[in-house]
Amino acid sequence: METQQQPTPQISNSVPFYVFFYLIYFGTIGIMYPYLAMQLESVGLSREQVTWLFTAVPIAALVGQQMWGYLADLVFTKRQLMMVFSALSGLTFYLLRFSRDPVVLFALFLLWQFVALPQMQLVASLVFSNRRCAEHFSFIRAFGSLGFVVTNFYMGWLIKFSSFSIIFPFYLGYSLLTLLLVFFIRDDSSRPERRPDFWTVQRQFLRRPGVKTFLLLVFLYESVHKVATLFQTFLIVDLGGDATMVGWCFSVGALVEIPVFFMADRLFARWGEVRVMVVCAFMQILRWVLVANASSPWVIVATSPFHAVTFGLFYAASVTYMNHQAGYQLKASAQTLLGVVYIGLAGLNGFLAGGWLVELFGTRRLFDFAAVGAVGACAISLWLLHKHGPFVQRVHPLEVSV
Repeated sequence: METQQQPTPQISNSVPFYVFFYLIYFGTIGIMYPYLAMQLESVGLSREQVTWLFTAVPIAALVGQQMWGYLADLVFTKRQLMMVFSALSGLTFYLLRFSRDPVVLFALFLLWQFVALPQMQLVASLVFSNRRCAEHFSFIRAFGSLGFVVTNFYMGWLIKFSSFSIIFPFYLGYSLLTLLLVFFIRDDSSRPERRPDFWTVQRQFLRRPGVKTFLLLVFLYESVHKVATLFQTFLIVDLGGDATMVGWCFSVGALVEIPVFFMADRLFARWGEVRVMVVCAFMQILRWVLVANASSPWVIVATSPFHAVTFGLFYAASVTYMNHQAGYQLKASAQTLLGVVYIGLAGLNGFLAGGWLVELFGTRRLFDFAAVGAVGACAISLWLLHKHGPFVQRVHPLEVSV
């Protein structure tokens, strides 16, 4: 493959604009997570059925995620796809309120996630495509956590005085507000004279030093983390908690994420992304051991600050790691490749295994298995550190392989 010099795309949005964008966009996540799982249980679905429904998330990631990244980088623009996805995700989520049939719900879930999942990676790639904003990604992402905290907290309060169904119109409203903000994004990304095919782009990433080991780490780490975080909601209820306490648990975790994200860029510069991931894996072991032995819902709330490291810091390290594997022209493809593993393969493995383990051993024992899986992730992160060092070998920002 040839290496060509391409002009750096200029996106006419400042750090403050993306700060506000992240506040609103992550508000949609705070509206539905974790209340959607509780809403589904409240209308008669079993916990096993809820878990099976959530397998639509990784299936959608596997089917569409990397295709959207390729199209955003080399065919359309990130802005064009974001406009379509913002509108469709709000509408399809709203349709979930009208069905109780698990088969119909699964089909709607799949459609919703097919258009909702790529948005997070596309937004990140827009930030990374702007050199000034890319230097402040973790700072910008911190305000996403703030948006999650605010909406997650007041939704828990509103649900207490109304019903879980209130999440549907709120999610639709936030999605349409996101669509409005997308109109103000200017995406001047250039296109290569000779477009590489889809598989050539994927091979470019997989040949990079350490990438395959890193993706294996992400797969095991997130397989454990996703299912344990979901069932933490049900364990709180089993121990006597309510929706407000669940909201507190997730809000506290997201609130502590904010200073962690503010520090993340400096941590990576000083200690390296890989060394930070080792710390995250160790903290995940400790977190699930404590949850597995919780005797009160307040114990689980007390462990929620761990989420700032086990999710927030690991996410920032992973996104930054993959960002360094691509020049400006393939930023979306780098992030969606991470999404295929982070959301798709890991989510499918986690939800399927988690539902089976809960059915056999019960909700509490799931966290014993989660701790064991976290030990495996910690071992892989130590191997990655030993083999490739703490810092990512970066692609030159203007390099484009075609």
